[in-house]
Amino acid sequence: GPTKGEYLWRLCRAQVRRGERREKKAEKIADYTLARQNCEKAVALSMGSADAHFWHGVAMGRWGQAKGMLQAMFLVKPIRAEMSAALRIDASHGGAHHVLGEMLWEIPAIAGGDKKKALAEFETAVRLSPNYTANYLSLAEAYLHFDRKADAVKVLRSVAAVRDAADPAEYPENLADASRLLATLSR
Repeated sequence: GPTKGEYLWRLCRAQVRRGERREKKAEKIADYTLARQNCEKAVALSMGSADAHFWHGVAMGRWGQAKGMLQAMFLVKPIRAEMSAALRIDASHGGAHHVLGEMLWEIPAIAGGDKKKALAEFETAVRLSPNYTANYLSLAEAYLHFDRKADAVKVLRSVAAVRDAADPAEYPENLADASRLLATLSR
């Protein structure tokens, strides 16, 4: 069975997902706070787990987003550190590239954001984790930003071709989002 560290990062992931579905800010913050605590323990118990570092960074990011922009800005370095740790352990961890891409995309240029570097991270995420469908949506939106509509359409069509989604709980939503975006692009 899973080790205690594995159990805790999986619990953290579930708490992040639950928080993402909550309507009330206070409930989101409560779930993300629990997720952060569980992933801190997971990292301490299993330093060699890329997923523990990854989900700890995700939990910090979601918590920061729920708290507000200023709080999120303070978390940029610690989140980057968790993603770097995940990639040192597993260089093929597409999720870490996705998170780094999201950070580079969202952060203002003056604070280190860079949309071109973000695009490269999204491309790497899709290449390394082709079954993680959320990667495709970020990549498609980045392609659209850079007026690469044909590339965006190709990427969005790829979502429907994924047969063994890495995150089955997210797949239906990702597929619906891809279909909606494709519909707007074909008008």
